[in-house]
Amino acid sequence: MSKIQWLGIQDAARWLGVTRQTIRNWINQGIFPAYQITPSGRVFIKAEDIQDAIENGPLRPKKRALIK
Repeated sequence: MSKIQWLGIQDAARWLGVTRQTIRNWINQGIFPAYQITPSGRVFIKAEDIQDAIENGPLRPKKRALIK
């Protein structure tokens, strides 16, 4: 059983090269879930959920046709 890697919004934004607001928008759009796991109310995201969205979901890079 592997240990869950939690990322804060800022860390997720840095990893993906986007703004914190973009991460919040993606959470609101359901691209990946967010969790409040501390009493402070801070929001965290599982790294595996982000990776899944990149590999299999809506953040997957679109294939582009090559122009010859």
